[in-house]
Amino acid sequence: MPAAGRTPRPKKVAKSGTTSTRKYRFQSFNQRIAKLNIDPIHKTRRTDTEINEDDPTASYFKTDLDRWKDLNLSEHFSNFCREVTPLSDSLPQILHYHADIIRILTAYIGKGDSNSLEPLLSLLASFAHDLASKFESHFSNTVVLITSLAAKHSDVEVIEWSFNCLAWLFKYLSRLLVPDLRPLLRVMSPFLGKEPQKFFTIRFAAESMSFLVRKAALVYHKTHIPLENAISFILSEVDQEEELGSSAPLYFHGLKTLLVDAIKGIDRGIHSSGPVLYACLLRGVFLGSVATKDRIEVLEGVTVGLIHLTEATTFQPLLEVALRAIEEETDQQALDRCSSASLDIC
Repeated sequence: MPAAGRTPRPKKVAKSGTTSTRKYRFQSFNQRIAKLNIDPIHKTRRTDTEINEDDPTASYFKTDLDRWKDLNLSEHFSNFCREVTPLSDSLPQILHYHADIIRILTAYIGKGDSNSLEPLLSLLASFAHDLASKFESHFSNTVVLITSLAAKHSDVEVIEWSFNCLAWLFKYLSRLLVPDLRPLLRVMSPFLGKEPQKFFTIRFAAESMSFLVRKAALVYHKTHIPLENAISFILSEVDQEEELGSSAPLYFHGLKTLLVDAIKGIDRGIHSSGPVLYACLLRGVFLGSVATKDRIEVLEGVTVGLIHLTEATTFQPLLEVALRAIEEETDQQALDRCSSASLDIC
């Protein structure tokens, strides 16, 4: 009870968690990373880099370069422009000097200058768009360069530019990559957690790769090989738990994130190719005698992740796939493993 003659202080009202409406306010690195959306896949084109496709000399790279010359006047990028402009007057010239251009481009990207990386990474995607299949010889080294840059750089913007560039590369070169995703999965495995990485690196690498795995599922009705090879590679990596050692949990998390992102759709739904992909995963896990503890753990993680991202009605197609797999299985041991995994999930 307050002393006589003294007015009691009013109780402080706890502040609510209402989001600030101020345009500029401090956000931690993790908060800014959480808000990033690496998703150029649902955009049909980069509207800031359009060309007259009827003109045989028109180039995405040159158009993008001319645009960025006016937008970025940093010393680093200006030096790059002086070196590359004489080699890129037209598409035929770019194709002729492509080895010199990629050497200059990757050298400047490798310096990691934050003021020039946005145009340089944009130009790399445009360069790949111009070269199409000719970019194949540069692809692996480029992927490692971009992903390493994103994994090590401290600027959120650089991380976003890097993974957006990577996603555009995957989109432009999907016809070349989808028939056999195993080489790319092998290149990306360190960034999916096979080697120590930050969680956001694993997340963005998985989201970028999921687009291509989904593409493989979309052509499953024409040929089973691309999707089956991709799933087989992923599960063979899961079998290496002893060799992976302490990296295994992080790597398994990356592989599960990749599969969940490939199967899920929009509005808490399942992608149209999701049931095909999930059925292929089930077959890969339970076929014959290969249903190891680690494979089942990954399947359960994928399934639980999808349950959390869907509703009861939208998850129904995957449930039907699982029930059909149990009904069609004739091998008693595989049936027992499949039923046991289903009970664990429930």
